[in-house]
Amino acid sequence: MSLLVEQLLRIPARPCRITVFRTIALTLMGTAAEEFVPDPEYVKPDSGRWATPEGTLYTATSVAVTWNEYCRWSAKDLSCPPDHTDGIPKQLGARLAYQAVGPPPPQRALVRLEFALERVPDLTLLSAAQALLAAQFDVSKLRCDDHSECRKLSAVAPQLGWDAMIVPSAATDQQPGRCVPIFQAGRARIVDREVAASPASPTLFHALETRYRVGERPGWLKLR
Repeated sequence: MSLLVEQLLRIPARPCRITVFRTIALTLMGTAAEEFVPDPEYVKPDSGRWATPEGTLYTATSVAVTWNEYCRWSAKDLSCPPDHTDGIPKQLGARLAYQAVGPPPPQRALVRLEFALERVPDLTLLSAAQALLAAQFDVSKLRCDDHSECRKLSAVAPQLGWDAMIVPSAATDQQPGRCVPIFQAGRARIVDREVAASPASPTLFHALETRYRVGERPGWLKLR
């Protein structure tokens, strides 16, 4: 079913100066490359939940959600730490926030990006949800494993004049868990960027907190 654009135009899209985060692999063609400097603005066309032909820059509003998103998408790459094959002891407590998954831990660059965007709707608001429903968009699809309905929405973003969107993260039930997919028009509005940490890896706490796709949560990833 096609979305009703006139209803989507009811959603306020305001100027927004925003700081976001993402991670980038420190490998090239699957091999570690000492001279390889990852491009923090790299996008892959027609990929992900909010796919567009020009590519969508996937970011999150916090470091924690950034790692949750990584774990959700890369569950098969999360290695079980030694002696934790039957679960992670609860008595590890606060250490979970510092102990990386592995060995070896996934090594990535954590980057911080800042944008001065012109038109950004916040789809996490109740008023936006009401407009989405009126536009024939099922808001439950914002976090489901099937991305087809979300891609219908990203397809009309240029028609709506949206630079980006604030959306709920599918990778965590913790609040606030927000992602910011940035479209082609918004990517040109970057004002600052830096590598916040390199190398960097998700911790056991990030992995435990992540909401995985159906059937993809690693069997060892549980508290005992």
